[in-house]
Amino acid sequence: FIELAIVDGWQSIVKKGEFKVNEKIIYCEIDSFLPVSPEYEFLRKSCLKKNPDGQFGVCSRNLEKKAGALIDVARHFNLEEKLQSLGFNIAVQGELIGPGIQKNRYKLNRREVRFFTAFNIDSQKRLFYDEFKGLMEKLSLDTVPNMGIIKLDFNMERILSLANMHSSLADTIIEGLIFRAISNSHISFKVINNEFLLKNND
Repeated sequence: FIELAIVDGWQSIVKKGEFKVNEKIIYCEIDSFLPVSPEYEFLRKSCLKKNPDGQFGVCSRNLEKKAGALIDVARHFNLEEKLQSLGFNIAVQGELIGPGIQKNRYKLNRREVRFFTAFNIDSQKRLFYDEFKGLMEKLSLDTVPNMGIIKLDFNMERILSLANMHSSLADTIIEGLIFRAISNSHISFKVINNEFLLKNND
């Protein structure tokens, strides 16, 4: 069973009975990159490890993968060779879609990855969107659809309503939207489509 939790305007589907009203919690938006600082040390046990310089790795959430769909796709698109050709350490983040993945909602004939952000490990900085887009074009990698530029001058309810839409890839509702600031590479957050969560019980 699930229920809707609201944290400072953010709506999130949680396990029923897991939290109580006015309970003190730590809420981090989905796909957040948290800085290395004392206040986040309690999360270190569940964080991703840093590979030695030049070592390639494939991860899903907080687990490094050695086999499976992610590894197969990484090999198919020559990710290791492409990333190592850059000459610096970088992490790219994307969504795996296709047959066998979340019921293949986009009706694809093969598995693929749509990337949405990149993080320069050496400089410890997320790439600006234009830099990220240029990198993906250089490496011949696909990105998630760009829905355009908007000014966030409205409330959380309005932001959540934007995520309630159909995909440009297929006739299905989207999982959510990722917002990136144009002038500040550190500002990035994902808004989940609550209709998607309720329909798919994810």
